[in-house]
Amino acid sequence: MSTSKNLPTSLSIQPYLLDFLMPLTNIQRKEQRIMAQQLAAGTHFDEEEVRLLLLMLWYVAPNKKSFDRGLFRQMVHGIFQLTDDIIMDRLFRLFDRDNDGLINQEEWIRGMSTFLRAQGDERPLWAFTIYDMNSDGYLTREEIFHLLKGSMVKLANEEDRDDSIKDMVEMINKKMDEDKDGRISLSDFSKATEKDSLLLQAFGRCFPDQEGVDNFTIVLNQFKPQL
Repeated sequence: MSTSKNLPTSLSIQPYLLDFLMPLTNIQRKEQRIMAQQLAAGTHFDEEEVRLLLLMLWYVAPNKKSFDRGLFRQMVHGIFQLTDDIIMDRLFRLFDRDNDGLINQEEWIRGMSTFLRAQGDERPLWAFTIYDMNSDGYLTREEIFHLLKGSMVKLANEEDRDDSIKDMVEMINKKMDEDKDGRISLSDFSKATEKDSLLLQAFGRCFPDQEGVDNFTIVLNQFKPQL
């Protein structure tokens, strides 16, 4: 795992991050302004927000251009309080579009745009892609079982827990499998979540809650003096 500055895990210690900020050179600022202009157009961020996100990556990434799975997990756990290992791993894969094991500047901006501000059809597509662990375009009973087992609290009797999860899987399949083919397609998932928005994160939290968004905004705003 790459070494880097630790990100804050609670609001009470976030101000310490300011102590590490060194001003960018004029050339570096110009480069980031140009990149922000290019990236903002295809995201839900304005140019200033993109520059702040680029600054955050600049100061936490060891090479100032990309970061690995370990640092990503540290951030989503520390700031957004995500704890499900399966979901965090799938989330990293969704950010890492070129599958090189690193999240670069463009992947960081585009991933955060959807993670924080997904709209309309983006939301079910994002969630479905995270849940579709073998990327075959369907959610099978086995995948749903695996996801639910990873998110549920362990019980003393493992067999009882597995039986409870299997019952939940059957109930969910009956509710979401629109065409009754024994598996859930993106179309099935989108229709079901449109009827009941709670189903969007039925297999694990793949969007931040409001507290997580507020925490991230506080962290991000600490970089404003460097713009």
